[in-house]
Amino acid sequence: MKLQIILLTFCALAFTACNEISVTDGQVPQEYVAYVKPYLGTYRGEVDGKSTEIIISMYNNVPTITVRNTYGNDITGASCGSRVGLLKSIKAEDRGDKNYVLERANFYLEPGQCFIQGRVVTFSFRSSNEFILEILERDERKICPPPRTGPKGASPIDDCDDFSQMTYITGQFKK
Repeated sequence: MKLQIILLTFCALAFTACNEISVTDGQVPQEYVAYVKPYLGTYRGEVDGKSTEIIISMYNNVPTITVRNTYGNDITGASCGSRVGLLKSIKAEDRGDKNYVLERANFYLEPGQCFIQGRVVTFSFRSSNEFILEILERDERKICPPPRTGPKGASPIDDCDDFSQMTYITGQFKK
């Protein structure tokens, strides 16, 4: 019994050291606001080869994303009218004594008129000055039927390969 309690305590501590925090109404929980503030600012980079500026700001604990590029404010860079919506979740790592480092922020994607399968924009932070942006554009999958049977005694005929290919809209940004 003692061993079980120790293992459960260890698992709980390991889980809280790096946790995904769901948010309500796009609002950063108050206990994480101070740790999010260093990531606010203007970042410059490219989205699929198009020069883009992303401004991360926060008002009343609600972070907002402003995009500026040759398409106006379209996050996909494709004149679709897509935009970044409310914050969905953040992932923060506790580096000890509740000293959190933001690893990832996920925002809802409003795709506008584009056919984009993903509905989340992910900002993966390398530091408070740099992040990688990812949006799932397309997920192509082909699932093959069971192999056909050949003539009696022959090996089954398998002329199909299962595959899954995900295509992302990506970008790398720095302050």
